[in-house]
Amino acid sequence: MKKTYMVKKNPNLPTSADNWIFMNSYEFAMFMKTEEGQKRKKNFGQIDACGEEDDIIIAECGEECAKEWRAEKDAHDYLKECEAESGIETVSFCAVNDDGEKVNLEEMIADSESDVFEDVLKTATHEALMVALGKLSDKDYKAIYYLYLSENPMTEEEYAMICGCTQQAIHFRKKEALKKLKKYF
Repeated sequence: MKKTYMVKKNPNLPTSADNWIFMNSYEFAMFMKTEEGQKRKKNFGQIDACGEEDDIIIAECGEECAKEWRAEKDAHDYLKECEAESGIETVSFCAVNDDGEKVNLEEMIADSESDVFEDVLKTATHEALMVALGKLSDKDYKAIYYLYLSENPMTEEEYAMICGCTQQAIHFRKKEALKKLKKYF
């Protein structure tokens, strides 16, 4: 794998095709021994390679950009190491699009059908309901359960037959149980 170093002819000018000197490893090592090379040594970062067999390109990009590239490369190398050890492929949630902008993939794959606030509210309501149901008497709880919460809710008549009482008695028990639940909310 070959390394190519891209050094700016003039570090004060913006990046352009005519402002680069391309160096091999030896030439770059000699440049880094110079006073100018020492001043600019923190300004170089490795461009992320397209594949394992691609040449490695080290480019002068500025100190902050070089830090970002190093962090990205370190993260990439770490994920590759984890993949090799575990056999599990990883996917990054942070990427750079074709325009060079950072993209949060979590935002790109967000479920537009899901409303987090609504989901949390339902969960909280469900938990509050479970607490309130726990405060009911056994008879009231069974009435609410069989009439509303079971997989196949029963009618008042069906539940009355199981309990061996009238539909009116079950209706009264249901109304009383619902009043008690309403107090908890």
